[in-house]
Parts: sequence; structure tokens; C-alpha cells
Amino acid sequence: MAVCENHCTFVSKIIGCGLSHTLRHHDILTVDTNKKISNEPNNKKKNTSNLFSGKWFTIMAFSIVAYLILVVFHNDYLYAVENHSLWLNSRHFLEERMLQPGGLMMWAGCYLTQYFHYPFLGALILVALWVLVYWLTIKAFRLEKGNCILALIPVTALLCSEIDLGYWLYYIKIPGYWFSESIGVAFTLAAIYLSRILKPWPRIVWMTVFCLGGYALFGWYALLGTLVMILPFNSQRSMVNVQCSMAILVVIATPLLWYHHYTTMRFEDIWLAAFPLFQSNKTFSILPSIPFIIIALTLILLPFMKASLGKMMNLTTVAACCALVYFFWFGDSNYHAELHMMRALEQRDWETIIKTAKEQKEHPTRQMILVRNLALLNTNRLGDEMFTFDNETVLPATYDSLKVRMVKTAAPEIYLQYGKTNFCYRWCIENGVEYGFNVIHLRHMAKTCILNKELNLALKYINLLKRTTFHKKEAMRLEAMVFNPSMVEADDEMKAVVNLIDANDMLDADNSACDMYLTQYFSQVTSHNPVMADLVTAYTLFVKNNELFWPRFMNYGILHQGEHIPLHYLEAAYLFGNIDNNPVFDDLQFDLAMVQSYSNFQISMYNLKQKGLSEKEIATELKKTFGKTYWWYYYFVLDNKFY
Repeated sequence: MAVCENHCTFVSKIIGCGLSHTLRHHDILTVDTNKKISNEPNNKKKNTSNLFSGKWFTIMAFSIVAYLILVVFHNDYLYAVENHSLWLNSRHFLEERMLQPGGLMMWAGCYLTQYFHYPFLGALILVALWVLVYWLTIKAFRLEKGNCILALIPVTALLCSEIDLGYWLYYIKIPGYWFSESIGVAFTLAAIYLSRILKPWPRIVWMTVFCLGGYALFGWYALLGTLVMILPFNSQRSMVNVQCSMAILVVIATPLLWYHHYTTMRFEDIWLAAFPLFQSNKTFSILPSIPFIIIALTLILLPFMKASLGKMMNLTTVAACCALVYFFWFGDSNYHAELHMMRALEQRDWETIIKTAKEQKEHPTRQMILVRNLALLNTNRLGDEMFTFDNETVLPATYDSLKVRMVKTAAPEIYLQYGKTNFCYRWCIENGVEYGFNVIHLRHMAKTCILNKELNLALKYINLLKRTTFHKKEAMRLEAMVFNPSMVEADDEMKAVVNLIDANDMLDADNSACDMYLTQYFSQVTSHNPVMADLVTAYTLFVKNNELFWPRFMNYGILHQGEHIPLHYLEAAYLFGNIDNNPVFDDLQFDLAMVQSYSNFQISMYNLKQKGLSEKEIATELKKTFGKTYWWYYYFVLDNKFY
């Protein structure tokens, strides 16, 4: 997985400091164990201090690092997580979650995921939950002194499960995933801890109750916990055979019994109910599931830890934890730039979108270009600046065979902002049915219904939004538009959408290619709205079609008579005029500097061809001087990566 080197250094240094501090105090403890100390109060105070340093300094260091990783490096990601999840304050929502094993865990996960609306708050709750997991690991397996560092492994794996998703964020089908798995691990450890303090026969009763009841609430975690309870542990070994036979019987019987209760569960899934599996159509990825495999193996192996670990093993454990974070950190710059731009799009922060596009060093995705063009359009800079940015596109980066489609990642927001309300509604419904409805779906379906004058249907989605925790204000704003339609024209967002709505808007076929459809649509439509005329003229440049360009360029001139003609439109007119000798070309006046620039471009291109340079080499050489002109785009950007 792509990740910056400084990320790993950042993690290693802080945890490393914590480990060296822990090991230093561990040495003090082990060297002096056989000495008699006469001053008992001082001894107790010293032991307390060493206990704090040995057991808790490590988790304090981990908590700080994990919190910074989440809040500093994944702030936009956490915000997107909240937007792509849903919790409703209703009995029906709880009942719907309980229709599958692990339902209560998922319901609680959905509730806590809401707090990522404020990423600093959601991250704080999540890290606090990991501290609880760390403490329960120590308690459940009685990790003391030198081997308490092993309690870092489950929480590190949970951190990895948060930062490794990448584009699976849009394809995951596990409600509340970002909290539910941590809740499941904490629940399992608490159950194991309780079994350790019970006597043998009460322990068997507890295992049976825990497995049978916990399966419905926490899915596969109940089976995992029961299996761990039967493993040999200190003085409880005399009951191992009895526990094994009964526990194995319960583990086998529990899924079979519950299978007849759940109508939506396949038989082959009953022993891994609620286990995070990542599937999309024919794509299956094991990598995002590895952190949970690590957690399961850790819980199974910890009961066999008898002696304290040496200093080298402690160092190895911390190094392994750092390596896990490094490996699972999905650091693709385009992915994080997309998240940042989509967050700014929601807030209509056009300058942030433009700034992000300028600062991006990698070739952008088509999604980034569509959002960037919206920002330029809404700041009246589209025709002057759209080719000053990088327009050579790449496909979204993934670490497996997942095929990313924009209709799954951002279609509702982009279609709405481009005035295609019917397509916005369509993809809200399709994605909601396949992956579960979320806040974005409810918000955009309400807006499209308002714009399409379907007010009763809009109220349905608005009432659902009112049942969320952090979106009531938005619901009230939309509800006011339902009862006072004049507010639609007064609202900046809705007014901008109205400017791009075509009177003949209908739901035709986009072939699941949002970016290609919008590019073709806006390059062919004609509008008498000045804003839309600007957009359609720009998109004829992207498709490089001079026959489409001239009538839309002339229409733009009529609707913007007396106004500044954007630079790139003039560049395109001069280029196409030289190519096809259009009569309109003779009536236009061009800046001498632009004319000279085009002449220099053609001469330079001819000279480089005479030198025998390849097309790619010529493009690279000319980009240094002419990379921000339309003619460079026209000749050398030949492959748009639509998806």
C-alpha cells in the first residue's frame, strides 16, 4: 500500500520512545525482585509508579499516535465515513439491524460512527475504546510486567482496519464497521475475562450462555470468545477436556440453531456471521480482513504465553506493530485529495477545491477534474483557467482487484451539482439498495425531490434526516423550502443547480460512467442560460470537436455580449480556425501575444519532430512552455481515464 515514509518514521519514533521508557522501568522491576525493602509505603509508591510506567505508558503513547494519525492524516476520511453511514433514532432502525447476527454490535457501531461528523470527537471516542480493549486484553490474559506489550497487537490491528480501506469505503456492506469491530473485540475480551474469574462449572454455564446469546448480538465474536475460553490457562487446566467437549458442541450448534431464525443469511456464512468480508460483484479482497485474522490469532495464542518476554521480543513486537501500520496505511494522494474536495463541495468552498487541485502533484482522477471544473464555473474562472491545471488523468489507485466506478463513489453529489437531478436520484436509490442508505442519499434525494416539485416525497426523506443526530439543521432548512418554494431561488446551492437544469432533462442511459456521460452531454447540449452556456462551451474543448465548438462559442458570445471572452475559448477558436478555415474565424480579434504563442508552439513541435523525438518526448518538452495552453491539451492529452 502506498504511504509516505515520514508517516512510518512518525509512528516509530513516538512508540519507540514509549517502549524504551517501558523497558527501562521493566529492568528496574526485574533486577530488584529478590531484594527486601523495609520501607513499605515507599515500596508501594515505587511499585505504583513502575506499574504506571510499564503497563500504561505504552498505551498512552499508542493513543497519542493513533489519535494524531486519525485526526491529522485522516480528517477528511473520517468526515466521509460519517457521510456514508446512517443511524436513525427509531425502533424500526434497531429492528432492521437485528435481522442479522451481530445486529446490536452494528447498531451501536452506527450510533458511534455519527460522531465522526466532528472528526476530533469521533476519533477521541474510538481511541478511548481502544484503551479499553488494551486494558481488557491485559486483564483477560493476565499479562504482567514484560509481556504486557502484547496487548498492543489487537489495538494496532484495529487501527489498521480503520486506515486500510481506501475505496472500499464506498463498497463496504457492514453497517457501523468503523466502531462495530472495536465493540466486538471489547465484548469478546470482557467475556473471556469474566470466564477467567469464574470457577470451572459456572464457567461452562457462562460459555454456553455467552455463545448462544452473544451470537445474535455480536456474531462471530461470540464463537471466537468461546473457543478462546476453552484453551488451557494456568490452574484451570484440569477442566480442559470437559470444557473442550461442551464448548465445541456449543460452537457447532449455535450457528445451526440461529440459522433457522435469520432469513437473510446463507448457510455457508453462519460461522463467520458479521465477520468483515470485502466483496463487490466478482471482486473479493482478503487484505482488509487481515487485521481481524491477526486479532483472532492473537487471542488464541495469548493463553499460551507463560514467561515474560525479553527486551528483544518487546522491541520486535513494537517493530511489528509499526510495520503493520506502515503496510496497511492507504496513503494514495489522489484518494485523500478526492475526499478533501468532496468535503469542500458539500460546503461550497470553491477556493479550497481550487487550491487542492493546484497543490496536487500526481495526475488527477476524472472525479477531481469534474469537481474542480464546478469550482471554476462557480467562481467565473472556468474558461480562463481550466487548462492551467493538470488534465492528464489516471484511474483510482487500489491495492487489490477492486474496480472503482464513479457512480459508486461520488455520482449523487456530482450529478446534483451538474443539474442532473434524475440521475442523482437514480444512483442514490441504486447505491442505497446495494450498500445501504446513508446520510448523503437522504440529503440528495430530498433536494432532488424539491427541485422536481415532488414535495410529499421530499418530506419523507426530510423526516428521516430529522431522526439523525447531527443533520437536523439541514433537514429543517430543506423542510422550509418545501413549505416556502420561493426559498429555493434564494438558496445559493439550489440556485446554482437550477442554472444547470435542462428543460428537457430526462433519465436516459449513462452506462454507469458518470464522467463520460457528463462530458458528452454538456458538449452537445445548447442552452440560453449564461451559466450553462459557459459550461457547455468549456466541454466542447474537452471533447476536441470543432463542429460542436463553433455554435456553442457563438451562443456564448451572444449571451455574454460586452463581457470578457475567456482565454481558453479564444485559444480554441484560433486553433480550430486554423484547422478548418471557419468564416467566423475572420471576424474575431485575437491578442497578439496569444497568436505569437500559437505560432511558437507549432514551430517548436515541428522542429522536435524533425529531430526524431517520440510523441511522448515532444509532449514533455513542449509542456515546459505551453503546458497551460489549450493547444497543448488538444495535441497531447489523448487518453482520458473514464471510470
